[in-house]
Amino acid sequence: MSLYNFAVGDPSLTRLYLGRNNCGEASFYDIGEQSTVCVEVETRAPDVLPKAQIVKIDTEGGEVEILTRMTSLDFDAVMLEYHSEANRRKVEELLGDFFLIGGEIRGLHRGTLKFLHRRLVEAAGLLTPRRVT
Repeated sequence: MSLYNFAVGDPSLTRLYLGRNNCGEASFYDIGEQSTVCVEVETRAPDVLPKAQIVKIDTEGGEVEILTRMTSLDFDAVMLEYHSEANRRKVEELLGDFFLIGGEIRGLHRGTLKFLHRRLVEAAGLLTPRRVT
């Protein structure tokens, strides 16, 4: 296992705002949990990440940007947070080859989503064709 000392997202963003309550709230965006205190970070595009079967994205508002910038969405499972209704809808659009298999609403326009790739659902025989009559 390796530890990478950089942020992932839009490489032009280098100012990471710290969370008001804990370190898990740090973000490039003010989504209501960030303070005015920031640190400068190196940010790289998502294509520098190693190939993975399961991806968890917890970037306090940067989830859509990261998914959009990925050159491939060839994962078995994706788990992420969303921070607005618009972001949730965009995530579902970007993950069109995936099935939403779970999640949790934690507040107005906030929650978590869990997706499984269509090929795994089909391989498990969980999809059955419907007959139209």
